[in-house]
Amino acid sequence: TPLGPASSLTVPIRGVTLPSGAQIPANPNVVGAVLNLTGVNNLGASATTFVSVTPDPAVASALPATSNLNLTRGQIKPNLVIVPVGSDGTISIFNEAGSVHLLVDIVGYLLANQDPSTTTGRVVPLSAPFRVFDTRLPGFGATPISGNQREDWSFADFASSVTIGGVPVGQQLGVIGNLTVASVGAQSGGGARDGYVTVYPANATEPNVSNLNTVVGGGAVPNMALLTYSGATTGRVYNYVGATHYLFDASAVVLA
Repeated sequence: TPLGPASSLTVPIRGVTLPSGAQIPANPNVVGAVLNLTGVNNLGASATTFVSVTPDPAVASALPATSNLNLTRGQIKPNLVIVPVGSDGTISIFNEAGSVHLLVDIVGYLLANQDPSTTTGRVVPLSAPFRVFDTRLPGFGATPISGNQREDWSFADFASSVTIGGVPVGQQLGVIGNLTVASVGAQSGGGARDGYVTVYPANATEPNVSNLNTVVGGGAVPNMALLTYSGATTGRVYNYVGATHYLFDASAVVLA
C-alpha cells in the first residue's frame, strides 16, 4: 500500500532482526539509524512531493520543515538518511503530497554510552574526499559493467593509506562514500532499460536492496553509500541491467 498525502508511516528500529540474522539492540542506547530511503513516485496518484524522516510522527500543527527526498512525478530516487530514533524505538516517514511507495533499507545504527576505549564502529572522516575508482578511466578498465554482472574491487591500498597524524588508523570494517552512476547505455543485443546498482561485501550473499536506481537518459545519479568490506578488504558492485559506468568517492572509513 503506498503512503498517501499528508500521511506518516511508523518504522521500528530497536529490536529489529536484520536479513543477515543480526539484531539491532532493543535498548535505549540505539539513538540513531542509517537508512537508504527510496521513493517510487510513478503511481497513478503520484504527485511532486517531499518525504521526511523524523524520530516522531508528524502532526498537523508541526509538519516537518526539512526533507530527505524531493520527488517529481514519475521519479524513482534513493537517498542515504541518518535519523534519530524516537523514545519508543521507532522512526516516522512523512509524505507531503500524492501517493508514493517507499523502500527502507537499514544500513546501520548509532549507539550511545559506549566504552571510550573501544574503536569498533567508529567513523573516521578523511581530510578530503578521495576517488577510489572510476570505470570511465583507462586505469580502471574504461569499460562499463554489463547487466546482471558483478565486479569486485580491492580497497586494500586505500584502507592502508588512511592515517591520523601519520599513524595508520588500523583495521577497517568498511568505507562511506558517494557512489555515482555516470551513465546508463544500451546492453549489447538489446535496448537500454531502467535498473539499479548495489554494493556489498564480496564474500556476502547478494542483498535484495539497491543503493542507486538508474534511469536511461537521466544523467549522473549519485547517492551516499556505506560499503562493508569482506575479510580481504574487498567490495562488490552488482548492476541489474544496461551498460553502466560508475565511480566511488570515499569520504570516511568505519573502524573494526
